[in-house]
Order: sequence, then structure tokens, then C-alpha cells
Amino acid sequence: STVISNVGEVVSRGVEFETTVIPTKALRFNGGFTFADVFFAQGTRDANLRGRQVTNSPRWTSTLSANYKRALPWQGMSFSGNVAARYQSAVNTSASLLPQARQTGYSVINARLGLGFRNDFDVSLVGTNITDTVYQAIIFASVAQAGSFNGFPGPPRTIGLELRKRF
Repeated sequence: STVISNVGEVVSRGVEFETTVIPTKALRFNGGFTFADVFFAQGTRDANLRGRQVTNSPRWTSTLSANYKRALPWQGMSFSGNVAARYQSAVNTSASLLPQARQTGYSVINARLGLGFRNDFDVSLVGTNITDTVYQAIIFASVAQAGSFNGFPGPPRTIGLELRKRF
């Protein structure tokens, strides 16, 4: 039988560091790093969870991005580019922390190249997960067959053209 209740006590401690470097008027770098130790405390109702890392709580997370934007000499146009990367360490995606629901650490990189026009119209080439990293957002026990597991994959590489008009 299934019992649903409040888990009880969770402890979260860690450190976070963020920085921005602007070497030129057109170029900006942003970076961030987080260490988070998030675990079920001794007061947790389920003894199997005590001292274990909380679901979907990576210990290590880091981000790095570069942004470039400058005016072009034609008709009030501008050029912009952005690359952003995010890494997270391994997590368990199951509420009951089943060992089969462990997702190893992974990185995702997104990018954008764009042209802006003076009439508040932009055109951008956009890529998400451009390295086509395969990862599972959630892994869960299958109801169809005992001992098997299913997962919801993270989004695959996507390339698109974005048209935007500001009013």
C-alpha cells in the first residue's frame, strides 16, 4: 500500500559564487558556481532516506556564458551573440531515491546569433542543447513490468529561427 505524508526535516547548506566580467563595452562574461549539500535529516520519517541527498538536488552546479552585442554601421542595425553552458552533477530523480533512478552529471550548451533592426524587429538563429546531450529529466519505476524503469528525456538538440517584434 502507498502512504503519502510530509517527509519531515531536510538540511540544506552550501556556497554560491557568481561573477560578471565586462572586458569591453560589447562583451560580457558571466559565471556561477554552486555547491549545495541538501539531504534528509535524522528527523525524517522514512529511515531509508535519512542522510541521503534530496531528489533532483545536484551537489555541484556551474554556469558560464559569453554575450556580445554591437551596433553595425548600416541602417541602425545591431549584431548579438550568446553562448551559455550549464553543468550539474549526478542526481537521483526518484522521490524514493531508487538506485536505478540515478542520472549522471551532464552539461548543456545553448547559443544564439541575432540581428537587430531599428524598427524594433529582431531575427535570431537559436540553438538549444547544441551538443545533443542525452539525459533523463525524470526516471521512474515502470508500472507495465516489475523491475523495469522508464524516463522522460531532456530536450534534444533544437535549432530554430526566431523573429521578434517589440511594441
